[in-house]
Amino acid sequence: MAKQQRINDLRKKTDILIIDDEDFAPQEFLENNNYRFTNKSDIDNIRDVSEYPIILCDIRGIGKKISNAYEGAFVIQEIKKNYPEKIVLAYTASQYDPSYNSYIQKADDVLQKSLSTESWLENLDKYLYMISDPIFQWKKFRNQLLEKDVSLITVARYEDIFVKSYKKGDFKDFKNLEASVDGDIKNIFSKFISTILVELIKAI
Repeated sequence: MAKQQRINDLRKKTDILIIDDEDFAPQEFLENNNYRFTNKSDIDNIRDVSEYPIILCDIRGIGKKISNAYEGAFVIQEIKKNYPEKIVLAYTASQYDPSYNSYIQKADDVLQKSLSTESWLENLDKYLYMISDPIFQWKKFRNQLLEKDVSLITVARYEDIFVKSYKKGDFKDFKNLEASVDGDIKNIFSKFISTILVELIKAI
């Protein structure tokens, strides 16, 4: 499937979360180009983002139940800590204290709310393609496994099964690997299977 055709198809299939206590101005334009969104003025718990592969997060005015000081910046850090496989895009229309920087830098990108609608479309297309790119997603998954001291030989075996599953368009054999692991590794597999594999299957 050609890249742009894949992106056009994924726009219709992928629900993107917007966390913002104000209207997101580019939304109507993006929806007119087949993007799908769910809007939340805030979240009560980090688990509220679990079903969304891409999250757009404002900095100001959100995160009231999660952070007393750093608002959406702290929310972004916690999302990436709990769901490193997700794409989180920070944006803001205002200035913020430099103390926010260490939190905001956890985002995959930081965009200005005032970007043109065409620039928003280009940026979202780029990240939408990433979540459906098996090479990009495998590298992220592989790095998580290596950080947990899974051996290279074991990771290579997982990769072989992953590649064969992707080529077949059937991830049953790869999903069965989850039953063979436990602890942190099982958690990594579970998140990868429940979120990223869904996006990869959409794109096949």
